[in-house]
Amino acid sequence: SIPETEKITISLASVENGAAEARKYPFKGAVIKLDENELSNLSDDELAGLMAHELAHIRVYSGMNWASLVFYGLRYEFSDSFKREVERGTDILTIQHGFGKELASFMEYRLRTANDADKNIIEKYYLSPKEIRFLFQS
Repeated sequence: SIPETEKITISLASVENGAAEARKYPFKGAVIKLDENELSNLSDDELAGLMAHELAHIRVYSGMNWASLVFYGLRYEFSDSFKREVERGTDILTIQHGFGKELASFMEYRLRTANDADKNIIEKYYLSPKEIRFLFQS
């Protein structure tokens, strides 16, 4: 679980790729940025799936020291295979915490509404809605 002392800030801001991002900073704590232009018509289930995925990232980050977190961030930025492993693992963690239905709903929303570049990113790095449904119904 995320430590009770973990400071998490949620803000509306432009996100370079995708609809949201979670990061952890040395003095600011964890930050979840939501791109309101990408998320303007979300249902409650879709928003829950997105937030559960981003909080799963923060859960992983909260177990790391700063050196590990920096190394993790660099690997994520420069290794496609690591980025795919991280995002799919985060999807699985989201499902394990009971948000599979909501995550599948969010991914379906994103695939319906994303531009072609974002769709390619979603298909490359994340579990598909079909994979998500299979995992949470198993």
